[in-house]
Amino acid sequence: GFGPHRALMDRVYDDFHERIFDPPNSEAAICGMGAGAAMLGERPFVNLSTSIFSYVGWSQIVNDAPNVHHMSNGMLTAPVVYYGLHGVRGNGAAQHSGSPQAMLWNAPGMQIALPASPADVKGLLLSAFRSKNPTFFLTHAKLLGVEGPVQEGFYQTPFGQADIKRAGRDVTIIATSLMVIVALEAAAALAKEGIEAEVVDPRTLTPFDEKTL
Repeated sequence: GFGPHRALMDRVYDDFHERIFDPPNSEAAICGMGAGAAMLGERPFVNLSTSIFSYVGWSQIVNDAPNVHHMSNGMLTAPVVYYGLHGVRGNGAAQHSGSPQAMLWNAPGMQIALPASPADVKGLLLSAFRSKNPTFFLTHAKLLGVEGPVQEGFYQTPFGQADIKRAGRDVTIIATSLMVIVALEAAAALAKEGIEAEVVDPRTLTPFDEKTL
């Protein structure tokens, strides 16, 4: 649930308070500041908490950060990382339960990450921090309690490289984010009936691993 998430954020703030800025409660200002700071050479991580709060800063996210590289002929980049929880979580109501990835997919220049495991969260986030492109990093609210092994030290999970979470010969299930967990549960149930289902997780929507899929 949200308890461990908040405890982690409190610990991060205690350890890195000099690098954390608590901005005014204006998503348009926060998203614009993130894009602008990135253009000036910083590597900002903008925590929107709930991903569809991004709608209030939509122009800054999809019209400013992704376009500056093209419009400046490569002289400027905006490697900002926007982060937010997506999906139905329970007691979230309509303004906290949306998933903006389909709309973000229509914003050229914006990378989109949808990790389904702790290992992919770390690897994809480190790749986003090293990228020259802006990234929208989406985590389903119900994944916060998912545990799993994470490699020690620095490593990067490449964007645009799908992961076969489960091998199978009979049918392929393609899923992202929380639905990867659901797909793996379904595959386990099918295996009891003698049906071996392959589960493939694209991990990122942009870039998109069409070859593997």
